Amino acid sequence: MAAGAAVSLSMAEAAYHKGMQYYDKERYHDALKKVEEASAIYGQCDEGDPTLLGSILLALGSCHQQLQSFETALKFYEACVSALQADGSADENQGIVSPLVNMGLLYFRSGDPGRAMAKLKRAQSIVEKQLSTDRMTCADLYHNIGVVHDHQHELQKALQYYSKSLRVREKFEETREQQLLLALTKENVAMVWRDQDNQTEAIKLMNSILPVRKRYNGVESAEYGNSLFNLGLLHFDLGRISSALTYFTKCHELRAALFGASSPQTKLCAKYVAALENSHHRIVMGRPGTFACLPDNLTPRGGSADASRHSTTRRSSSATKQPFR
Repeated sequence: MAAGAAVSLSMAEAAYHKGMQYYDKERYHDALKKVEEASAIYGQCDEGDPTLLGSILLALGSCHQQLQSFETALKFYEACVSALQADGSADENQGIVSPLVNMGLLYFRSGDPGRAMAKLKRAQSIVEKQLSTDRMTCADLYHNIGVVHDHQHELQKALQYYSKSLRVREKFEETREQQLLLALTKENVAMVWRDQDNQTEAIKLMNSILPVRKRYNGVESAEYGNSLFNLGLLHFDLGRISSALTYFTKCHELRAALFGASSPQTKLCAKYVAALENSHHRIVMGRPGTFACLPDNLTPRGGSADASRHSTTRRSSSATKQPFR
C-alpha cells in the first residue's frame, strides 16, 4: 500500500471514530458531518479497505436513521451490504448483520413486515451458521423477530423468539443495559400472554419488571409509564377497577408531565381514567359495576393495539468492525 493511501485511510478512520464519539453522545448532526468527512476522505484514497468503508456506510445510515431520514438510511444500509459482499465470497460477510437488522426495523416501522422479516431472517441465518448464538446481538435479533411475529398476531412464534432472546440474555452479566433489555423482552412476553387471556401470569411478570424500571429508568421516565399503563390494562381486563384506576392515574400524571396533556399517549390514559372513575363510582354507590360506560374504543379484551410492544436496535457505531459483543 502506498504511503499516501495509508495516511488517507488513517485520516478517514480517525474522522469516522470522531463521528462515532458524537453519535454516542447523541449529537447526531455533528456525527453525520464527521462521518461524511470520513467518507469524502475515503473516496480520495488510491486503495480501499472494505471493512472501513462498510463501517462508514453503516454509520451514515445510522445517523440518518436517528435524524428521521429513513429512505436515505436504507440506501446507506444497502450500500454497506454491497460493499462488504464485494469480494464475491460464497459465505455472507458477518459484518452485514447490523445493517440487515437495522433495515428490518425500518421496514417494520414503515408497515412492511414481510420485508422486515426477510432482512431479519437473513441476519439470523448468518449468525447461526457462522457464529455462536450466545451473543448479545443474537439476543436482540431474536427479540426483534419476535416483535414482527407479535404484531402479525403470530403469538406462539413471537413467544418462541422472545424465549430464545431471554435464554441468551440471562447468560450475561447483570449490567444496567442487560437488566433493561431483559425487562423489555419480558414486558413484550407479558403482553402476548394478555392476548392469550393469561392475565394472571402476565401481571406476575409485570410486577417483577416494575422494580427494574423504577431502579434503572426512574419513576419519571416514559418506560416506567409504559409499565404502569400495561399493568393498568391487565387489571382492567380482569375487571379489577380499583387497581386498574390506580395504575392508569399514575401513568396519566406521568405522561402529562412528560408529554403534555394534549399528547396521544396522555389522552389515551385520560380516557381510561375517566371511564374507570365512572365505573368505580357506580360500584361505590351500590350499582352494578360494568364496563358499559366505556368509550367505544376501550374494551376489556382485544386491546393489544393499546399495549406497548418494543423492538431493539443494535448500537451500530462500530458494528462492521466489531459486529458482535
